[in-house]
Amino acid sequence: GHGGKGGDGFAKISSGQPYGDAEIANLYGGSGGGVGVSEPFQLSMFKDPRGRGGSGGGAIEIIATNDIVIGSNAAVLCDGEAGSDGYLSAGGGGSGGSILLAAGGAVVVNGNLSVAGGAGGRMKAPKKKDSSFGGHGGAGSGGRIAIYGESVILQDSSNLLLSGGNCSSASGTRHCSGEGSLFVASALVAQLSLDHSVGTEGTQSSLFLHPSMHRLTRNTLKQLSSSHSGPEFDFGSAKQPSRISFYLRVEDSTNPGWDFSFELREARWAYLASKPSVDYTALVGIAVGSEIRHGVNYIGVPFDDDHIQHLDLIHKVVDSNVWT
Repeated sequence: GHGGKGGDGFAKISSGQPYGDAEIANLYGGSGGGVGVSEPFQLSMFKDPRGRGGSGGGAIEIIATNDIVIGSNAAVLCDGEAGSDGYLSAGGGGSGGSILLAAGGAVVVNGNLSVAGGAGGRMKAPKKKDSSFGGHGGAGSGGRIAIYGESVILQDSSNLLLSGGNCSSASGTRHCSGEGSLFVASALVAQLSLDHSVGTEGTQSSLFLHPSMHRLTRNTLKQLSSSHSGPEFDFGSAKQPSRISFYLRVEDSTNPGWDFSFELREARWAYLASKPSVDYTALVGIAVGSEIRHGVNYIGVPFDDDHIQHLDLIHKVVDSNVWT
């Protein structure tokens, strides 16, 4: 076991139990599977070797000051090894290991992260119904994956494998093992990352807001306390900028709703959410969706389309892939 309970073999000892925690406070590797005997003295009783237990998966920790990007062709694997087959008895599979990713910026996963458990070995000899000796090895459990970042982006192409090792349906569920654990901690609900492939006005990078399918709650206080608003920059009371310039670029989209907005506000979301009145003042704001609208000194609440409709229309049509 590791992230889950290990599968039972035929030995008299119990299968491995989960250990560690989902957050991976301590970086543990997977545990090895048991050898294919029910008692230690049986190792030397037969000429044919008993099935060897599979090795446990390793442990990998990657920490970055900025971003971590797992490309579409990349794979980080800490899988458990399958147990070896044996004539009368087989070895147990090793459990999956640990993968810990922690970034000061974004963690973007396009490729594969795997902490799968190893399959249990197979007994080659026909098993007699009245015989309690010998049998298949138990499968190793899945391991643990933990991801920390300001923003964590799991793309459609990403593949996170936490499953326990394979077990034969012919042997029932006794040899099957448990799935591992996945823990994701993101400071922002909005999925943001730096795009170093495109910029404007002489820059080489831009902040990319990834599409999200979050179903927004109708509870306004929860909306305010969430971070769908993305990053916030506090100018402080001593700074009163006379001009703020920014550029935006919308990729191809068929969503007719309001996608995002930029606003200069009087207070942070956390402060606003703590007040009995959830109305807020936006000193300057711009909303981008199927069209672009702009407003000054307007009152409203986030995700409220009614107040956006009253803003001044700037562009009736938003051109895709063009900086505005």
